[in-house]
Amino acid sequence: MGYDLYITRKEDWSDSEGPEISLDEWASYILADKDLEIDRDRAAAVDPRVASEAKEPTHARWLLWPDREPGAREAWVWLERGNLVAAEPDAAFRRKLFLIADGLNAHLMGQEGEVYNSNGDPEKGRSRLAPDGRKRPWWKFW
Repeated sequence: MGYDLYITRKEDWSDSEGPEISLDEWASYILADKDLEIDRDRAAAVDPRVASEAKEPTHARWLLWPDREPGAREAWVWLERGNLVAAEPDAAFRRKLFLIADGLNAHLMGQEGEVYNSNGDPEKGRSRLAPDGRKRPWWKFW
Protein backbone atom coordinates (compact mmCIF):
# COMPACT_ATOMS: atom_id res chain seq x y z
CA MET A 1 0.00 0.00 0.00
CA GLY A 2 1.37 3.42 -0.96
CA TYR A 3 1.59 6.68 0.88
CA ASP A 4 -0.33 9.70 -0.40
CA LEU A 5 0.39 13.41 -0.02
CA TYR A 6 -2.32 16.06 -0.20
CA ILE A 7 -2.35 19.68 -1.24
CA THR A 8 -5.11 21.11 0.88
CA ARG A 9 -6.50 24.28 2.37
CA LYS A 10 -8.27 22.41 5.14
CA GLU A 11 -7.04 22.05 8.71
CA ASP A 12 -6.56 18.38 7.89
CA TRP A 13 -6.87 16.92 4.39
CA SER A 14 -9.43 14.36 5.62
CA ASP A 15 -11.85 16.95 7.02
CA SER A 16 -15.22 16.94 5.28
CA GLU A 17 -15.66 20.67 5.93
CA GLY A 18 -13.32 23.50 5.06
CA PRO A 19 -11.96 25.47 2.12
CA GLU A 20 -11.48 23.45 -1.03
CA ILE A 21 -9.41 23.75 -4.19
CA SER A 22 -11.94 24.10 -7.00
CA LEU A 23 -11.80 22.46 -10.40
CA ASP A 24 -11.53 25.91 -12.02
CA GLU A 25 -8.55 26.83 -9.82
CA TRP A 26 -6.81 23.55 -10.62
CA ALA A 27 -7.48 23.93 -14.35
CA SER A 28 -6.12 27.48 -14.31
CA TYR A 29 -3.03 26.37 -12.41
CA ILE A 30 -2.31 23.56 -14.89
CA LEU A 31 -2.64 25.93 -17.84
CA ALA A 32 -0.24 28.41 -16.20
CA ASP A 33 2.39 25.78 -15.29
CA LYS A 34 4.08 24.57 -18.46
CA ASP A 35 5.65 21.68 -16.50
CA LEU A 36 2.22 20.08 -16.01
CA GLU A 37 0.12 18.36 -18.64
CA ILE A 38 -3.57 17.43 -18.43
CA ASP A 39 -4.42 13.81 -19.12
CA ARG A 40 -8.15 13.21 -19.54
CA ASP A 41 -7.61 9.56 -20.52
CA ARG A 42 -5.96 8.89 -17.15
CA ALA A 43 -8.91 10.47 -15.37
CA ALA A 44 -11.31 8.24 -17.31
CA ALA A 45 -9.25 5.10 -16.61
CA VAL A 46 -9.06 5.78 -12.87
CA ASP A 47 -12.61 7.06 -12.44
CA PRO A 48 -15.24 5.60 -14.80
CA ARG A 49 -17.56 8.53 -14.02
CA VAL A 50 -15.24 10.80 -16.04
CA ALA A 51 -15.67 10.49 -19.78
CA SER A 52 -12.44 10.65 -21.78
CA GLU A 53 -13.78 13.58 -23.79
CA ALA A 54 -14.67 15.46 -20.60
CA LYS A 55 -13.26 18.91 -20.19
CA GLU A 56 -12.46 18.25 -16.55
CA PRO A 57 -8.68 18.35 -16.08
CA THR A 58 -8.66 16.33 -12.89
CA HIS A 59 -5.38 14.48 -13.61
CA ALA A 60 -2.08 16.06 -14.56
CA ARG A 61 1.41 14.66 -15.01
CA TRP A 62 4.64 16.47 -14.12
CA LEU A 63 6.64 16.49 -17.33
CA LEU A 64 10.02 17.31 -15.74
CA TRP A 65 10.06 14.54 -13.15
CA PRO A 66 13.65 13.19 -13.22
CA ASP A 67 12.52 9.52 -13.09
CA ARG A 68 9.89 9.93 -15.78
CA GLU A 69 9.53 7.24 -18.41
CA PRO A 70 6.70 8.45 -20.68
CA GLY A 71 3.86 5.97 -20.70
CA ALA A 72 5.46 3.80 -18.01
CA ARG A 73 6.49 5.87 -14.96
CA GLU A 74 4.76 9.19 -14.41
CA ALA A 75 4.35 11.63 -11.54
CA TRP A 76 0.58 12.15 -11.24
CA VAL A 77 -1.40 14.70 -9.26
CA TRP A 78 -5.19 14.87 -9.35
CA LEU A 79 -8.14 16.66 -7.78
CA GLU A 80 -10.21 14.66 -5.34
CA ARG A 81 -12.81 16.05 -2.89
CA GLY A 82 -11.33 19.56 -2.84
CA ASN A 83 -7.74 18.39 -2.37
CA LEU A 84 -4.97 17.57 -4.80
CA VAL A 85 -3.52 14.09 -4.32
CA ALA A 86 -0.22 12.44 -5.31
CA ALA A 87 0.63 8.81 -4.61
CA GLU A 88 4.06 7.81 -3.32
CA PRO A 89 5.94 10.95 -4.38
CA ASP A 90 9.73 10.88 -4.23
CA ALA A 91 11.82 13.82 -2.96
CA ALA A 92 11.86 15.67 -6.29
CA PHE A 93 8.10 15.31 -6.71
CA ARG A 94 7.47 16.41 -3.12
CA ARG A 95 9.38 19.64 -3.84
CA LYS A 96 7.22 20.20 -6.95
CA LEU A 97 4.08 19.49 -4.92
CA PHE A 98 5.15 22.09 -2.37
CA LEU A 99 5.47 24.66 -5.18
CA ILE A 100 1.99 23.77 -6.45
CA ALA A 101 0.61 24.09 -2.90
CA ASP A 102 2.29 27.46 -2.49
CA GLY A 103 0.87 28.67 -5.80
CA LEU A 104 -2.63 27.63 -4.72
CA ASN A 105 -2.34 29.18 -1.25
CA ALA A 106 -2.52 25.75 0.35
CA HIS A 107 -0.19 23.42 2.25
CA LEU A 108 1.34 20.02 1.57
CA MET A 109 0.29 17.34 4.05
CA GLY A 110 0.90 13.61 4.40
CA GLN A 111 -1.92 11.17 4.99
CA GLU A 112 -0.96 10.97 8.68
CA GLY A 113 -1.20 14.75 9.10
CA GLU A 114 2.44 15.78 8.83
CA VAL A 115 3.14 19.09 7.06
CA TYR A 116 5.89 19.26 4.42
CA ASN A 117 8.29 22.15 3.80
CA SER A 118 9.78 23.62 0.61
CA ASN A 119 12.46 20.89 0.53
CA GLY A 120 9.74 18.26 0.43
CA ASP A 121 10.55 17.08 3.94
CA PRO A 122 8.17 16.76 6.91
CA GLU A 123 8.59 19.69 9.27
CA LYS A 124 9.57 18.68 12.77
CA GLY A 125 6.93 19.65 15.28
CA ARG A 126 4.37 20.40 12.57
CA SER A 127 2.46 17.14 12.64
CA ARG A 128 -1.26 17.36 13.23
CA LEU A 129 -1.06 14.03 15.08
CA ALA A 130 -0.49 13.63 18.79
CA PRO A 131 2.22 11.16 19.88
CA ASP A 132 -0.46 8.48 20.33
CA GLY A 133 -1.49 8.84 16.65
CA ARG A 134 -4.76 10.70 17.21
CA LYS A 135 -5.47 13.99 15.46
CA ARG A 136 -4.50 16.96 17.64
CA PRO A 137 -7.09 19.62 18.38
CA TRP A 138 -6.27 22.83 16.52
CA TRP A 139 -5.41 24.61 19.77
CA LYS A 140 -2.68 22.04 20.58
CA PHE A 141 -0.67 22.44 17.40
CA TRP A 142 2.89 22.41 18.82
